[in-house]
Amino acid sequence: MNHKPCFVIPDYNHKDAIGRIVAALHQYRLPILIVDDGSEEGTKKVLENLALKEPLIRLFRLDSNQGKGAAVVRGLEEAYAAGFTHALQVDADGQHDISDAGKLLAQSRKFPEAVVCGTPLFDKTIPRGRLYGRYITHFWVWVETLSFDIKDSMCGFRVYPLAPCIELTEKTKLGKGMDFDTDILVRLFWKGISIRNVSTRVVYPEGGTSHFRLFKDNYLISKLHTRLFFGMIMRFPRLLFRRRGKHQEHWSQRSERGSLMGIRFLLTVYRLFGKYIFKIFLVPVISYFFVTGGTARRASIEYLQRIATSADARGLPFAKPTLANSFRHFLSFGNALIDKFSAWQGDIKEQDLDFPNKQEYLDLIAGGQGAVLIGSHHGNLDICRALAEGIQGLKLNVLMFTEHAERFNRVIREVNPDLADDIISISRIGIDTAILLKQKIEQGEYVVIVGDRTSANTPHRTQNAVFLGEQATFAEGPFILASLMQCPVYLIFCLKERGKYRVYFEHFADTIPIPRIHRREALQAIVQRYADALEALCLKTPYMWFNFFDFWKQPVSTVEEKRG
Repeated sequence: MNHKPCFVIPDYNHKDAIGRIVAALHQYRLPILIVDDGSEEGTKKVLENLALKEPLIRLFRLDSNQGKGAAVVRGLEEAYAAGFTHALQVDADGQHDISDAGKLLAQSRKFPEAVVCGTPLFDKTIPRGRLYGRYITHFWVWVETLSFDIKDSMCGFRVYPLAPCIELTEKTKLGKGMDFDTDILVRLFWKGISIRNVSTRVVYPEGGTSHFRLFKDNYLISKLHTRLFFGMIMRFPRLLFRRRGKHQEHWSQRSERGSLMGIRFLLTVYRLFGKYIFKIFLVPVISYFFVTGGTARRASIEYLQRIATSADARGLPFAKPTLANSFRHFLSFGNALIDKFSAWQGDIKEQDLDFPNKQEYLDLIAGGQGAVLIGSHHGNLDICRALAEGIQGLKLNVLMFTEHAERFNRVIREVNPDLADDIISISRIGIDTAILLKQKIEQGEYVVIVGDRTSANTPHRTQNAVFLGEQATFAEGPFILASLMQCPVYLIFCLKERGKYRVYFEHFADTIPIPRIHRREALQAIVQRYADALEALCLKTPYMWFNFFDFWKQPVSTVEEKRG
């Protein structure tokens, strides 16, 4: 990309500092486009004299004061029309360190498609009120971009790539006043323009003139953030998951970072605004995945069809497998995410749960007896995990597949380190894992594992069971593990019913013996019992099923066995 830069200076009644600024810029030997924003006669004369003395200056005038934004846009338009590719904006109040212009221009040459922004390093001259106000704007810009890429949106010391700026100004009405700097930068980010940040010293000269109008400009900035916030809502999924080419690491690392950033952002929204505002953010995200996630959407409708058929056969009420109800299914997943955050944060208390046989649970713990707890992806087990922290003598060991646990574990550790310590990441259960878990059981601890997911690493270690009217594949691993532990086994589910979570804690077996003779038949019977319990809960709360894939698809090894 060609790089032909110039300077653009908007000026409204800054006659004292402009001469020093022009003199400092002279070292770069670049054209200087000054836009007089309807200044008074004294400033007009100063600018005219400068233009006569300095051949690098090109002076333009607005008939009346229209605001800093209008003046900058006029300067960018004139620069683009004159054949320049980039423009370094410099404010006329003398706050910018002109010696840093070289650093900004060097970054612009290296990254010509980016906006290169000065990130202020303030000294003690900055008024406290202005400094605190900047942090409020920083926060809203991070919300509006779902990113921390923009370090400071209010500093006007920046290099613009002119082509995307002119395209934006021709199609979008930007703020004309003090709201301009933030407005154009956020919207350029929305367009996919990358941001580079360069630290620069900023001073507030003694006796300097400021045109910031406390009430009017704060009102304009508040209006701006309202517009940008709702503009972000419309772009939420694309902004949250977009892949930026700024970092050239392996694609898998970028994918992981994007997911983590998205979850961290949602956590921040939850912490700052609570669950009701959080739900506003979730709607466009869920809508995006519903529209674009064909596989998940088809799996949802197929599942709802099986629910309808099974419920009808039992004379139970059911929802039709429509697109509207599939979307409701997706939204239920989003609401479960809110509840996960609430649990991690400690916002869901014991009194928020309905736990009918809690005493049996407490008696088991008090007796020092370890156990295996088998759950599922139906419901929200994180609620139980978070609440278990407050029970004296209870130690959970949650088994999760490594390919999913690492990312998840990192996020949990940031929010609640105690919860993250419970996780044991596994790609497959081997002898060493079984020995470790056996020791924990003997110490009175609990092992938690889900029974409704098979591992891609061991597709042959499965059992078929009738689930919602058709054969589905379940993993053997959880039940073999429970057998090896030689301890009581319980089923545990946490379902939201009528706005309140209900804990299902059911005794499954004192132990699970699996004889060598007829081993497969014994395993099949155990898995079928689990599938029956899971089916009953799915019929009770159908929208809390969070396996958005073809659950009834037979693995290749199973199909080949049947053919053989």
